[in-house]
Amino acid sequence: MRNIVCLILVLVSLLLVGSVSEVSAGTSGTYVTYYLPYLHTNTSGVIYCVVSNFGIGADNITHVNFNIMGNESGTTTRATAQLTTLGYFASRKTVMLTFSGQAIYIGTSTDNQYTGMSSILGVSESYGAKLSFVSTILAGTNALRNSHLNCKNIVMACFQGTSNPKRNLVGYSCEAGYARNSDDTTTFDPYNIKYYNFSDETTADNATGYSF
Repeated sequence: MRNIVCLILVLVSLLLVGSVSEVSAGTSGTYVTYYLPYLHTNTSGVIYCVVSNFGIGADNITHVNFNIMGNESGTTTRATAQLTTLGYFASRKTVMLTFSGQAIYIGTSTDNQYTGMSSILGVSESYGAKLSFVSTILAGTNALRNSHLNCKNIVMACFQGTSNPKRNLVGYSCEAGYARNSDDTTTFDPYNIKYYNFSDETTADNATGYSF
């Protein structure tokens, strides 16, 4: 009899574990990261990226992180640069970022510098980076929250070159998930989505945690 009771308790425990939200203790926000394998500091290889926030009012971006992950010399520190938001990425707004030379600019003008990278990159060097947008998670009992970022409400398209029309940039991918520390991308965890079955998912927006 005791064995049967223990077995029942184990089964109940497993069922409860299966129903617990994937949100871990210490989570401070949700994020969307775009991985950009190709950028260039030569001004003739300028990259324009248009970012649109399709989210609701609670999906305002509170943090923007930029990490240079690799360059031709392989000497990058991968340190995180926290970029000011200044309302650029509020819900229902569209913003253009220009990657030109050793800096990032807001819009197409080089008068509005977003951040400089001259201490990390050479004057004519290709590099890859990741650009992360973070917002604050609102109260909720599971991963389906009033405010959560995903690859469908923070969307981006990039174009390259000085020609008109610009060349469409390909090869970048998107990832979404939870941020335990909004300023530290090493604490970011993708949404845990079951690849084999979406029918009973209560987490986020089904496959929005996957890269594509």
